[in-house]
Amino acid sequence: MKIGQARQIVNSLLDAPSNERLYRLLPENLTLRGLFYDSGLFIIDFSREFNKIYSYGANEQILAVYSIVNSITELDPKAKIRFLINGTEPEVDEGHLDLSMQLSRLESIIEK
Repeated sequence: MKIGQARQIVNSLLDAPSNERLYRLLPENLTLRGLFYDSGLFIIDFSREFNKIYSYGANEQILAVYSIVNSITELDPKAKIRFLINGTEPEVDEGHLDLSMQLSRLESIIEK
């Protein structure tokens, strides 16, 4: 159940419209290669286009990553998220966030 819902959430984020009034958080042509769930850990494998977020500024990178993390953890607020890029773990210290670590929900960026 969680895996199907998580896949729908990610695909909705990937299909977000892009026009002059809306800002696209995730890179264009980004695809979901795989999504797995085991014992409170979601592993999300994106295509190599995910590497484009490393060129984002700090705020944009945080918003892009946590749009995924916070959306998926709506299914299980205690779950962790781990990212893969084209089947491999991201490099440490690539960008403003360490995507080699498991990430938890970040309530502070959710508008209430």
